[in-house]
Amino acid sequence: MGRLVWAVAVIKKTPKNARQVNLNQVGLFICSYTQFQASSKVKPYLNASGELPDGRKFANIAEFQTLFATSPRPLLMNLGQQLTIYSTGRPLAFSDRAGVNELVTRTEKQGGGIRTLVHELVQSPLFQVR
Repeated sequence: MGRLVWAVAVIKKTPKNARQVNLNQVGLFICSYTQFQASSKVKPYLNASGELPDGRKFANIAEFQTLFATSPRPLLMNLGQQLTIYSTGRPLAFSDRAGVNELVTRTEKQGGGIRTLVHELVQSPLFQVR
C-alpha cells in the first residue's frame, strides 16, 4: 500500500508534461521522467524509425501509420480474425479461414471500415451458426 500512496503523491506533485507513470510487467508502478535538454525540449524516449520486412523505411510513428494505411487488407484481415475470436469466444479453426476471408472481401466491397466489418461479422455464418 505504501508504493501506491507514494505513486499517487508523485502524480499529484509532478507537472503533467514531465511525467510518465506506468505499470511494469508485475503490476508495480514505474515512474520515469522525461529528460530535458538545455533548450527545454523533450528528448524522445525511443527511436521510432525502422524498416519493414519488405524494405520500406519510416522515420516516425506517423510515417509508420501511413505505410500501413496504404494496404488496408492485412489490417482488415487481422481485425476480422480478432473480432471473430472475441465474438465467438473460441479460437479460429482452419475451416474458419474461408469465412474470415469472405467477411473481409465483403467489407472491402463496401468501402472498408470497422463499422462495416462488425456489421458483416454479425450477419455472417461465423457468428450466427456456431
